[in-house]
Amino acid sequence: MSLTEQQWQQLIECFDNEDAHELLPDFPNLHGLATAAALDAEQPGLDLLWKSICDPLPVEERPNDQIKALVGILLEELRAELHAECQPGLPFDNEDSSTEDSRISWCVGFIEWVSEREWDMEDEEAAANLMELLLPIQIGSTLFDDDPEFTELKQNKQLWQQMISEIPEVLTDLYFLLHGGEQA
Repeated sequence: MSLTEQQWQQLIECFDNEDAHELLPDFPNLHGLATAAALDAEQPGLDLLWKSICDPLPVEERPNDQIKALVGILLEELRAELHAECQPGLPFDNEDSSTEDSRISWCVGFIEWVSEREWDMEDEEAAANLMELLLPIQIGSTLFDDDPEFTELKQNKQLWQQMISEIPEVLTDLYFLLHGGEQA
């Protein structure tokens, strides 16, 4: 099942609503969280994703069950796209500087999920691959801009921009790394 245009708009309106609680993620952040959850090797259910989204919010500020159901459809849609080796649609365009805030928010949501869930690989080579694949998303998040390694990378604007542009391709590689090369 895929989200209809109307359902997409409902999600965007809920999460990007100016009157929403300040701790409710914006839509790109939600999408980043959901994308990381879809990639998660443990395949967490909607309830765990919803808990991650809603736990910081007062109960009366939480989105309703209809929105929760739409987030569930989004999660399954992302999983299906990744399993079929398709790059999921992202709520930003790396070529359009006007969507930079959306890219940052998406990357922050993705990294928040990875940090909460502590993605670890038992094999040293796989762990190194995981860190390498997460690097473009870490760069895109701006969360690590003060880290000396990232400061050095950021000085090379061409490399920095190239790494950010790799985010869509990295998602498929992450899927295969985290799921042991499962084929569609």
